[in-house]
Amino acid sequence: MRTSLVAALVQGVPDWVWVAIGAGLLLLVVLAILLATRKAQRASEAAETDPSLGWDESMAPLPEPAVAGGPPADEVAPWPEPVPDPSGAAPPATADVGEVHYCRCPACQTQFTVTGPKPIVTNCPGCGKKGYLR
Repeated sequence: MRTSLVAALVQGVPDWVWVAIGAGLLLLVVLAILLATRKAQRASEAAETDPSLGWDESMAPLPEPAVAGGPPADEVAPWPEPVPDPSGAAPPATADVGEVHYCRCPACQTQFTVTGPKPIVTNCPGCGKKGYLR
């Protein structure tokens, strides 16, 4: 009886090797299915949010702090006096921060401010989503 080369190789392999190969292939198939469903899930979430929505300035103004009557004097501690610099050097000049823009996150509706010239790349402090203020 004449055996082929493949048959001769298969006969010499122990059973535990075939089980390990089958388990590895099953693991690869499960991982591929999980990755495909995760990718489809992310694509459907991305389709739900409108990509044309960016950071905009069309939002309600931020509320003004309540200083009408002011709190009673016994509730608020007075500001401490600044300590003078012993070297006599002048205090550092304050940097001009630029334009202040009031923004609202299109994903979570958090209102916040950003400073600087447009266009600005910023992250929402509420949900962390990256956005562009044009």
